[in-house]
Amino acid sequence: MPDSYLWSRGIVVPDRLAVDAAGLSAAATASVDIAQGLAANPSGSAAGSQPSHAGVAALDGSLAAARTRQARRVQGQGSDLRAAGAVYTRTDESAAEDVTRTI
Repeated sequence: MPDSYLWSRGIVVPDRLAVDAAGLSAAATASVDIAQGLAANPSGSAAGSQPSHAGVAALDGSLAAARTRQARRVQGQGSDLRAAGAVYTRTDESAAEDVTRTI
């Protein structure tokens, strides 16, 4: 069962990660999309007359800070996946060259 938040935004998270350059690149792209979604911070009203407004505003600020931290983390994971894809490709090509020379 897919995560409803991601699913409702058209983001499909695979059950298994295909460990090849294309799979790593797809996961990196999905990470960027997720990070952008987390970083998008809907702005609320800064003014309020209710006594609880200050508490709600403080909670909103804390939630925004948490979303920013999570966005950075997911963005970093996406960068790591993209780098891993490049290393995978170089290693795969090098191994193919070694096999070709052996034959």
